[in-house]
Amino acid sequence: MNPVPGVTRHTLHRGAMAAAGLLLGLMSAAASAGTALGKRPFAPALRSANATPAASVAVASGLRNVVSASGNVYLSTDGIGSNAPGAQLRVDKRSAASTVRSAHLLVASAGFSQHLPDDGDLLLGGAPVDIDEATRVDTRVFAVNARADVTAIVKPLVDAAAPGLISLPVVETRPELIDGSILAVVFDDPAVADGTVLLYFGSHSAGDNRIDVNLVDPIGPNVADRGAEFTIGIAFSAQDSSDQSQSTVIDVNAITMTRLAGGQDDGALELGALLTVGGIGDSPDVPGLISGCTLGARCDDERYALEQAMAVNSRNIGIRFNNESADDNILFASFASRGTRAVSLVERLTATPASQTLDVRQNAEVAVQLETSVDDRRAGRRVDLAVLNGNVVPPPFGTTDADGRVRVTVPCLAAGRSFVEARVVGLNSLLLRSPPIQITCNALATRLTAEPSRLSLGSGLRQLYRARLETLAPLLPESGELLRVFGHDGQRLCIAITDDDGVGECVSDLPPLQTLLLGGFRVEFEGSAELLPASASGRRGLLLAPR
Repeated sequence: MNPVPGVTRHTLHRGAMAAAGLLLGLMSAAASAGTALGKRPFAPALRSANATPAASVAVASGLRNVVSASGNVYLSTDGIGSNAPGAQLRVDKRSAASTVRSAHLLVASAGFSQHLPDDGDLLLGGAPVDIDEATRVDTRVFAVNARADVTAIVKPLVDAAAPGLISLPVVETRPELIDGSILAVVFDDPAVADGTVLLYFGSHSAGDNRIDVNLVDPIGPNVADRGAEFTIGIAFSAQDSSDQSQSTVIDVNAITMTRLAGGQDDGALELGALLTVGGIGDSPDVPGLISGCTLGARCDDERYALEQAMAVNSRNIGIRFNNESADDNILFASFASRGTRAVSLVERLTATPASQTLDVRQNAEVAVQLETSVDDRRAGRRVDLAVLNGNVVPPPFGTTDADGRVRVTVPCLAAGRSFVEARVVGLNSLLLRSPPIQITCNALATRLTAEPSRLSLGSGLRQLYRARLETLAPLLPESGELLRVFGHDGQRLCIAITDDDGVGECVSDLPPLQTLLLGGFRVEFEGSAELLPASASGRRGLLLAPR
């Protein structure tokens, strides 16, 4: 696409802090072309009438499988991002026998508009699109994604049309508030090989995102009659030949297919038109296998023949994607197999409670739940707890029961706050992690009691000091703790170690008579990893200590 005059990739957003820079850069460029969009943090023209805080929609938590279709099926996908009238979404109808099973429109509002896609925002094939409000999901770029079932609109038009590419007009009634739309159409056709179409929708979460699929029969580099394609749809992404740092990395079975996914292939380099999706007109060749496809070449079509990148044949497909620039909006993905059926393997790991506070020497009980869509992958899974930050020491591991549950006991051995996550090895040896939980261990309150000092005749006339250290709840003696005894002038007199009864005693030289008669002393316990500090004052005595 031709860039807007005056805009370079370096004016585009790079991370949450730089997103305002994108708006300013594109607004300035648009203004130079005669379109005034306003000022930061986003223009009044970009401010949606129904914009609400992100809490009003679902929180971004990755892409979820929303459509699963098996049989003699195939998938057609196309996307458009445009601020101009006359936009079209295309449908690829392979034969006269092809009929629409279902059609789905995935919509992304413009980055930083906070706009909630709604009924009336879009017309498809001349008919208004009814957005399913329950599907709205927040994004990391202050946009909102939503979807609509448009089978009732698409099926009559496409079923009646001749085979080939069919164009359906799409109208954005407020184009500055919509980055673009993706049309995914699932077809039945008796002539195509048996397979499965899986559609995923949502909003990518921070870090690694996963899609796992199990196949009835393996695919891979040595299988000619079976295969699978993966596509991804990304909004609010911009690239040009000089800078593609705004990109997403995609791996299949731990092999990197691309580091260049993203850009505005199906739109334009302007606000309200930043969209790309793998589909019609795109090459399924894996970018890493294309000669000359390097950073700057703009050769990633977001459509991938998975078997090209796989090292060995496998029934288990693990796809990982990570928007490392942290400034795109990944809202859609698809998996379509041919020659074998597939099931979306959903595995999620949670640990509860999210936060707990207890005293040292108590045990934190952590309930771990493994959710999986495949029954025989639920029981007997090893679960480890990993300390991200802090000083708790979790047990070596636990094993899930038939319901995918395991309770893990974490002892509080020292005071402090720790963040812990559960981990299990998932499909294709990829690590599945739970959201972190917090365990706070509080030190125990203590009480120090000082007895009056006594005279000691052990090796000459000396002064004996004695004190008892106990915890308050429960009231128990503390052994092996260091006590320090100081005179009334602050001078340290002696050091004691508490015994099994919590009692520590030590002796010092006999002070002057005036000090002995009038001065007191102080005993201090500085605290430990388990115990809070304590101190006590005592008076000097002239009684003789028992021998």
